[in-house]
Amino acid sequence: MIEIKNCTVTYAAEPNHRVLKDISLTIEDGEFVLLTGESGCGKTTILRLMNGLIPYFYDANVEGEIYIDGLNAEQSTIYDLAKMSGTVFQNPRSQFYTCEVKSERVFGCENEGIPEEEINNRLDETVKRFSIEKLLDRGMFELSGGEKQQVACASIDMEKTKIILLDEPSANLDYEAVKRLKELISIWKTAGKTIIASEHRIAYLWEMCDRTIIINDGRIIRNLDKEEMKKITEEEVRDF
Repeated sequence: MIEIKNCTVTYAAEPNHRVLKDISLTIEDGEFVLLTGESGCGKTTILRLMNGLIPYFYDANVEGEIYIDGLNAEQSTIYDLAKMSGTVFQNPRSQFYTCEVKSERVFGCENEGIPEEEINNRLDETVKRFSIEKLLDRGMFELSGGEKQQVACASIDMEKTKIILLDEPSANLDYEAVKRLKELISIWKTAGKTIIASEHRIAYLWEMCDRTIIINDGRIIRNLDKEEMKKITEEEVRDF
């Protein structure tokens, strides 16, 4: 379970602007939650609270409490938090460390000190599950944007975290690449992963997600469950 309790966030670079304003949110294990709203509303900041990028990478003042599977995020190290969640960003190049697909796939596991035999087993499992055999022996600079996003997803899958965070992963993808991304996310959904996605392009996720949370100016203004999502009109969706 993920719990955010009465959180207000202000970045050090903008001390007079509260990006999040008294946000409270609970996400159950195995739930798929979609965060949406206009650019700058605070979606990405919520993910940064979950994966530890705030405050360990982004300098920000945080009021309130964040618990990740019972762990107090503020009292934990980013290493502890990294073992619990994996993040896929909108630009996969920002999270790559190597120049070859295979070495990138195993980098996270090697960094955690996982034994070689276990890494190889995980590699085989992920390659088969994601059907990415054709990418394995290629260089990162040879890949299309969609293929790079597949590698980013596969790298996160290798680490076997319970929580998957998606920060606008379809932003730079064409129609066919988005379809492929949807297939990969559905694999995680079927496996019972907890998934939180921050997105503007919400149509490809609409049928899969269990809840949609609409954010405006740092506040949650609507929290739609599955039944409420079925009743919402196309016009209302366009207003997100």
